[in-house]
Amino acid sequence: MPAEAPLVGLSLQPEAEWLELLLPLVEAHCDVIEVTPETLWRFDPSGNPSPNGFYRRDLSLTRALGLPVIGHGVNLSIGTPDPRAPRFQAWLDALQRTHEDFDFLWYSDHFGQTTTADGEFVALPMPVPYSASRAALIRERLDRAAQVFPAVALETTSMPFWLADPALEPAMFHAVGHHILLDVHNLHVMSGLGGLDPRAYMAALPLERVIELHVSGGSYSDPEWLPSRRSWPLDSHDTAVPEPVWELLEHALARCPNVRAVILERRDGTVTAGDVPVLAGELLRIREAVARRQPVSVHGPTVPALPELGADDTQLGAALRQAPALPGVPEDLWRLTTLQVARLRWERLLNGSGALDAAYEAAPQRFVAAFRRYHEATPALATAPPAEVAAFTAFCLREGLGDALTA
Repeated sequence: MPAEAPLVGLSLQPEAEWLELLLPLVEAHCDVIEVTPETLWRFDPSGNPSPNGFYRRDLSLTRALGLPVIGHGVNLSIGTPDPRAPRFQAWLDALQRTHEDFDFLWYSDHFGQTTTADGEFVALPMPVPYSASRAALIRERLDRAAQVFPAVALETTSMPFWLADPALEPAMFHAVGHHILLDVHNLHVMSGLGGLDPRAYMAALPLERVIELHVSGGSYSDPEWLPSRRSWPLDSHDTAVPEPVWELLEHALARCPNVRAVILERRDGTVTAGDVPVLAGELLRIREAVARRQPVSVHGPTVPALPELGADDTQLGAALRQAPALPGVPEDLWRLTTLQVARLRWERLLNGSGALDAAYEAAPQRFVAAFRRYHEATPALATAPPAEVAAFTAFCLREGLGDALTA
């Protein structure tokens, strides 16, 4: 067990109401806070970031509170082969500028790819092939990030499908080195999506490298989304932490000797006044779990060898837009994924233009039909709302759908 108990904290969200409701909890119950750099940036049409109002708010707040800060990103896209090689370095440069202001204790990102190998920005972390060659690429990326931050960590996944045997995923963490962010809610979601045994998965990881734990709750997909009418667990951070996740937290705390922080996640737009006492209780419950943890000795796992080459993911972005399921992926889980990817693109579009939002409100069926044609036919290259708006507008004018642009 480390000399100091893990810090307990909350992830700050880019919403004024969220902060107004939960700032008293941060002041009363948090030793550390976590921020997602991308939520603190605005992007010009070329995708270049600059600080937004939440950047300035969170920077002032963290300095006033005197609390240390962890950086937790989503879109560094650590697993993308990235034929457009400058993209990774440009994103890392933007993260470095943010780190210079916030002085992160460490930085973590998702194990996956949000910009796919064919250059499409899908925004939702997608799986990568489990292979020696992809592990070497990820390790090289982490090595570069480690030159910027005091330490870097890779977060365990909540993928709805895999491009390889999921039993090989812990072997990837062994191969890429560096630290691990173990998200126990992600393990809970994976057990519901793919039958993964969360404790067996955890036992296969190099647990001595886990420096952070994430705790959260999540809802289930609407049965109306799928022809099967089945409801699936989502990594949505929008509900109270369920009991199975609390059990996994206790299990992880006892087996991860070098944990430095436990962070509670709750997404913006999901907190009301009635949720505040629930979240206060969750922070206290995390602190109690930290205080009573008793280390359990674990034996080093047998690590399977990774194949030299994994699945071909060079057309993953196009497949996610055009919707036919990849071979071996359950139809429900593929459709659920494509719907979430389309929704994120839709949000970029309407968040980027009040005029398009008004056009949708005026004639929703016409607008949705135009968006569907656009989404299926047009590569998702825009990482910023203004660029998505420009691409959609050009598509509609070119295809004779200009009436969808007007209220």
